[in-house]
Amino acid sequence: MACIVCGSEWVHRDGHTRHGQRWRCFVCCRRYTARSDSAFSRHRYPDEVIGLAVRWYVRFRLSYAGVVELLAERGITVTRSTVYRWVQRLLPSLQVAARRHRQPGGAKWRVDETYCRVNGKWAYCYRAIDAHGQVVDVLFSERAIDGSHVEPARVTTDRAGA
Repeated sequence: MACIVCGSEWVHRDGHTRHGQRWRCFVCCRRYTARSDSAFSRHRYPDEVIGLAVRWYVRFRLSYAGVVELLAERGITVTRSTVYRWVQRLLPSLQVAARRHRQPGGAKWRVDETYCRVNGKWAYCYRAIDAHGQVVDVLFSERAIDGSHVEPARVTTDRAGA
């Protein structure tokens, strides 16, 4: 295993931690584990717990207190501020990883609108959704067609006057 700091191959085993084998580099004298260069490093909890907490927060639109409550039901005690720090640190890298697995936009779009408050003013918000259920754009405009790189063959609306 190469050193994660200097890249040297001159390393040796230096014991065990709760996260697995620990290594020491002879060149830079750093100690590290296989997990040291991951986004989950320097956390007390296992990677699966941290990933699950962040996923619950994003997927189910829970509050930090809600995530803490669900983890407490499973015997894991954390604070709201801990979950907040996990979300702030890991969400950008998870978004980049998820974007690679997104399907390309479909050729058939459905547009719906809702009346909602934007910056304190009531306005119609349009949402374009492709055949796969992915949101193409929130404000239906020529920007939506340019941003998706797909010219829709058909756009369906609910014939609303707005």
